[in-house]
Amino acid sequence: MTIYLLGLMILMVEGWGLKPLGYLSPDVYLVLTLGYLLFSYVLFPERKFTYFSKRMIPFWLVIIGIVLSVIPAWIFHNQSILQSIISYRAQFLWLVVPIMLRLRPTLREINRSCLIFTVALLILTILHSLMPSLFVHSQEEMEKIMTQEEAGTYLLRGFSIPVIPLAIALQKLGQRFEMRDLLIVAFCFFCLFVQENRTSLFASIFMVGIMFVYSKYKYKYVVMVAMGVLAGIFVWSTITTWMALIEETVIQVGDADYNRNKALVYYLSPLANPSWATYIFGNGFLSAHSSQLMATMMAEGVFNSDVGYVGFWNQYGLLPIVGFFLLIICWGFCNKQAIMPKLLALFLTITSITIGYYGQTSHLLFFALAYYLMTRQSRRTITIVMAPSTATEQPCNSSAQ
Repeated sequence: MTIYLLGLMILMVEGWGLKPLGYLSPDVYLVLTLGYLLFSYVLFPERKFTYFSKRMIPFWLVIIGIVLSVIPAWIFHNQSILQSIISYRAQFLWLVVPIMLRLRPTLREINRSCLIFTVALLILTILHSLMPSLFVHSQEEMEKIMTQEEAGTYLLRGFSIPVIPLAIALQKLGQRFEMRDLLIVAFCFFCLFVQENRTSLFASIFMVGIMFVYSKYKYKYVVMVAMGVLAGIFVWSTITTWMALIEETVIQVGDADYNRNKALVYYLSPLANPSWATYIFGNGFLSAHSSQLMATMMAEGVFNSDVGYVGFWNQYGLLPIVGFFLLIICWGFCNKQAIMPKLLALFLTITSITIGYYGQTSHLLFFALAYYLMTRQSRRTITIVMAPSTATEQPCNSSAQ
């Protein structure tokens, strides 16, 4: 299962753009990924799964919202149903959510595959800064690299994946202290720091705070002080980079021409919705080839994915947003079984302000992993009497382990 998950990750990040894998078009990766997902039915045939269970409600809300958004795209933006089907083709990868729930990988398998992915991501991030010629870039990406239009390290796809082993290690540290878990936390933070993605990095810091709030073991304050000292030493030794990230954030927040500020102002204004119906059902995923509006927005640097779920709401309406927050609240913050669902819910809440988890396949990959990890630990337990003098607790759905 670990090898299968790694293969899925590499396909959904489109080979990181590493030559020669980067020469394949996104449509080729789409077909390969869909075929790979369907091939799981051959590799793992005896996996019973209910596609209409309670924990599938957020998924179906997203899917229904996406399907219904085709109608306003046709009525208000003259995008034909056929053109919408073509434009929506990447949304077929939402299939990864039920496939992940059906496969039921263990926590160890997910942790191992994500750690291997994180190691590869760190190595390739360093290689990209030293030898960018090893990677295939689009013309837009090359312009950013050559002109240094955007400060910081170039982000490879899948930069949020290190948060998965980070959350797993934090959950273990919340139960007992082990040096191995502390080292994993440090390594994942280092990987996030090297990428210099401010949203993921700062959200991960809040995750550590939540872990200490919910941890109950005896020596948690000793661990807290130790981690605080190590973090202080690391921040002090890299203070220049931290100050640059903070300064860049302050400048961009106050800059009206910053692309995210322009996108947020536009998508929250009445200009982005020609009818009351689009507030409910969205405007659809408009193609720049069939919609002059979308072509103009892209030319101005305004993208839905830059404003997270606000852009997703503008595209697909309220139902997917309801599903998004239903998952976060009911299976995340209200989960009483473990700490990790709360950590992932917090991360999704903070980062979804700027990261479009529905805009790129690599972001969808992280969302699917978080979806699975948040819902797999929410099952109640029942007591099964094995004998008059013994009793053991097992999950209600033991096949879901």
